[in-house]
Amino acid sequence: MPFKNVLVYSLTQPLDLHQLADKLNEREFKPCAATDSMSVDWAKPAEFLQENNLVYRIGQYDLIALKTESKVLPAASINKILIEKITEIESREQRRVKGRERADLKDQIIHELLPRAFSKESVTMAYVDRMKHQIVVNASSASAAEKLLSHLRKAIGSLPAGCAVGCRKQRAWHNHRLGQRPLSRRICARQ
Repeated sequence: MPFKNVLVYSLTQPLDLHQLADKLNEREFKPCAATDSMSVDWAKPAEFLQENNLVYRIGQYDLIALKTESKVLPAASINKILIEKITEIESREQRRVKGRERADLKDQIIHELLPRAFSKESVTMAYVDRMKHQIVVNASSASAAEKLLSHLRKAIGSLPAGCAVGCRKQRAWHNHRLGQRPLSRRICARQ
């Protein structure tokens, strides 16, 4: 899969890559259980890899993948069932349903619907360049890249990474070319 959007992070200290595969294998992705709303962990970056191989090494690069599975529950469906239950309680018991009870009913409905909900999967890819001491994340937003980096930090203990030199200016220049805020204000806002 080609990288379409990249955010480059430089490693301020060398990363112990011998333990990377072992640490990621300890945190292998498991699908959502019936009552879980989300599951996030490491998956195989390529389909042809063996079961316990979550790092694909090509020369100086280590390819990794963070997989996210979340259950999709439309708010409109939850609210429809909630209103039905509230009207049933109000007509049966001749009283108004207050805020705390309403919230408890909503949680109960979500808990009942989660096992039947559709799941949505997404994969964020990245590679570690061992020669340039960089992590390149295939993500269009900094928050998606930071999600991958924070899970990598949890897996290996610490991750001495910061935005690569010039990446703020590159993003600012790119956004300026797309007609967004002026370049000078864009650079100042990011720093």
